[in-house]
Amino acid sequence: LETQSPIPPIQQKITLPFNTVMSMLRTSDGRYWFATDGDGLWFTDDSISPTARFKSLVPYGELQAEMKKIYTLKEGINGGIWFGTQNSGIWHYNRHSDECVIFSGDIGLPTEVCSSFEEGEDGTLYVGTDGNGLYAISPDRREITHYNLPGNNITGLNRQGNHLLTATWGAGLLDFDIQSG
Repeated sequence: LETQSPIPPIQQKITLPFNTVMSMLRTSDGRYWFATDGDGLWFTDDSISPTARFKSLVPYGELQAEMKKIYTLKEGINGGIWFGTQNSGIWHYNRHSDECVIFSGDIGLPTEVCSSFEEGEDGTLYVGTDGNGLYAISPDRREITHYNLPGNNITGLNRQGNHLLTATWGAGLLDFDIQSG
């Protein structure tokens, strides 16, 4: 006999200036970031409550529709924030200098959905994609290495020492050795 548990009551609905939240991150400085599917990137320095004030981060003054689809967020080891878009590469935002850099196909990154990030101890950025495997970007951002994996639809990355646990759609969990590639 299958039973269903009752839906718990919602304590409070928070009105947002955006609709679909794909990813949420609270950075070490206390700022909340929200990646949305079509409404761009938003943040607040307030506590999450009905009175929170949300602001949109728009690099270069205006965003194309595809750049408003942001799927993943990651705070880097240097305090910068990495953002993965649907088909427009990745962004890096330096809050201290208020600079935003967009890395895309013009430097060899895939245009597929960026689904996850992880950083190595040396600053190498590992980028998981939805359909094109794993990329490693050197700390100076000059070298990009592509890895085809048994499951190229990556849903999550987590570094444990010299190993990168790679969650995939359809191929389970893979253990990627960072040193040997």
